[in-house]
Amino acid sequence: MQTKINKGETNGTYWFVVSAGKDEYGKRRQIKRRGFRTYKEAAREMRKLLQQVDDQTYLKNSKIKYHDFLEGEGLSSKALRLRPITLGTYKLNILNHIKPYFQNQEMSKITTQIIEKFYAHLSQSKGLSERSIQDIHRIFIGYS
Repeated sequence: MQTKINKGETNGTYWFVVSAGKDEYGKRRQIKRRGFRTYKEAAREMRKLLQQVDDQTYLKNSKIKYHDFLEGEGLSSKALRLRPITLGTYKLNILNHIKPYFQNQEMSKITTQIIEKFYAHLSQSKGLSERSIQDIHRIFIGYS
């Protein structure tokens, strides 16, 4: 995935296009970012974006709420691979802890810092044990 950082002729800002594979219909996906004042700033953003594409964590301005995803697509895809008891525990953790905290958060807006604050909230405000927080963390890892 070689890409090039270009400098705009009219305004002098830098821009780049990253190839992100193909969509579900077989069409090429390209991500364009522009408006960077310096080459270094554009290169930093391009590296970050390429890493997200490689890790398959890039979300295109998704408006879907995180708890809606967990209850909908996420849980239904896990139902086939999990034992009923494990699935029930997942549902309880989502209902009691994740859904109330992330009820209005869009998936694309959730950052590492927000998740760290969530874990601190579980530990301090809710008084959950380290083991319970690890179980909830497993839900995040499994659905990311």
